[in-house]
Amino acid sequence: SLFRRYSVESAVGRTAELKKHFNKSLLADTASCLRLGWLNRRYNKRGNFTTFEQFLATQGDRFEEYVVKRMFPNDTNDTDNNRDADTVAGTVAGTVRTIDSRDGAEGHRKTLELLSDASVSTVLQPTFHHPPYTARGDVLHRSEQDGPWTLYEIKSSTSSSVSRKVPDLAFTYNLAKKSVPNLGDAMLVTVRSGKEEGEGGKNLFQVHNLTSLVREEIERLEDPPPSLTSLEYLESVTSSPDPPPPVPQPKCGNCEYFTSSCFPEVKGKNSIWEYKRLGTKKFSKMAENSFLATDADVRMLSDTHLKHLKSITSGSPVVDLGLGKALGSITKDCFYLDFEAVNPLFPLDGSEGGKPYAQQFTQY
Repeated sequence: SLFRRYSVESAVGRTAELKKHFNKSLLADTASCLRLGWLNRRYNKRGNFTTFEQFLATQGDRFEEYVVKRMFPNDTNDTDNNRDADTVAGTVAGTVRTIDSRDGAEGHRKTLELLSDASVSTVLQPTFHHPPYTARGDVLHRSEQDGPWTLYEIKSSTSSSVSRKVPDLAFTYNLAKKSVPNLGDAMLVTVRSGKEEGEGGKNLFQVHNLTSLVREEIERLEDPPPSLTSLEYLESVTSSPDPPPPVPQPKCGNCEYFTSSCFPEVKGKNSIWEYKRLGTKKFSKMAENSFLATDADVRMLSDTHLKHLKSITSGSPVVDLGLGKALGSITKDCFYLDFEAVNPLFPLDGSEGGKPYAQQFTQY
């Protein structure tokens, strides 16, 4: 696929060398956790993908292709069915071109070449490289030959996630405007939830103009240090030779660096990270005292947490006494059928119908 972000077949090795460029993935990681950003700029965390991750990547690729086919057709006379007049961008008599280079500097050079070509109306995967920063967008498009370019990001998420996508789009837009003097709007394309394709003459996507929000976010990113949210500060943290200290957070337990690089003292032990849904305040108070689950203040634990603690201290499972009674009440000739529900973006049978993320039942 022309729109794949990475190869799901190849395992990526680890290296201790500092990655040359700070991209929007590192921006999100560092804004979430300074130490995570520092580690990910040195160690590529992405290895072999699970079958489920491959499936999600394939669905995302398919959505990008779906959007591009309908919004930016190669042939300006294309009358592809289900094209939504209020969301499909106009096109000039030009061509759609794709940047296929994975190298930031090379991709940037190719992008500038295409932007100067009057016959090109749409550039897919435009790349912008201004050391130490690199960003790759999804689409640059212009409706008139000498008109402004519009930047599009395509996300296979619903409109409920629009606000969370602003920093990602702002990072790309900020780098793009350094190379594209006539850069216009910043647009986000998301899945149109709750509607079947063709219902009401609509596609499976909707377009959001986030230009104002993006410009506000860029002002925040361009705040000079000591602003702790500025792009300059976040990049400087990841390029520093010394890592930031680990800060215990509830989400640390799901991080691959959890015991290997941040909290090795809890490896093989029952820790407070096993208490689910603690809440940030309760977790922080527990972490100040001890990382071990057995040291937790029982006054801060729910009934479910107390059962978990009892299981740890007794070394045996905790079973509700009512379970045996409930199982004993089941009469013979009773059959149990287990169905699983999944909610993929596109139907599992490969068709292009139905509502996005509608539940589909499967049986094993």
